[in-house]
Amino acid sequence: MGKDIGERIVKEGERIGRIVKTLLSYARGGREEKRSTRVPAILKESIILIQAQIRKESIDLKIDLPDDLPEVDANFQQIQQGFINIINNARYALNEKYPGRHKNKSLKITGEKVTISGRQHVRIVFHDQGVGISAHELSVLTKPFFSTKPFGKGTGLGLNITQRIITDHGGQLSFKSAKGEFTRVIIDFPAIRRGDGV
Repeated sequence: MGKDIGERIVKEGERIGRIVKTLLSYARGGREEKRSTRVPAILKESIILIQAQIRKESIDLKIDLPDDLPEVDANFQQIQQGFINIINNARYALNEKYPGRHKNKSLKITGEKVTISGRQHVRIVFHDQGVGISAHELSVLTKPFFSTKPFGKGTGLGLNITQRIITDHGGQLSFKSAKGEFTRVIIDFPAIRRGDGV
């Protein structure tokens, strides 16, 4: 009994540590200025940080971003943190569904130009064929401390902070998913208008 309580305390301590670290990294990122940035450059740097893990887990990563995506006004570190949060969620979902190698164990990241309310946007889509998310969970996915992962595996802050980062950039975060089949995370960033004085 005492051993179980001790383990629980250690696990809770680790969880609190992760929450504090997540919040601090978000707070630190806020000090950096936004500047004219190419989204593929942010994605490339994000992938470099976690590509060893992706390879080790036998996840097939496919990236298809056109060369002519317009620039966005962005805080590089914050957007990078958001991308890493989304990729780590996809990794978790894929590893849950396929613990070993599998032909469908893939994460595809695509980009395109879209027009929303008369303004050009850069759309980035993260599509994984992992465990998927139920309709009920989709509706509360970005709420603070909500997690689809088992207790102790996630802080429940990753997507909440990611959404705040994207909203701070004038963008939008949305999800499409089917339980047991796939999840698609869609981010729309407003492109810099010529003459915005950036």
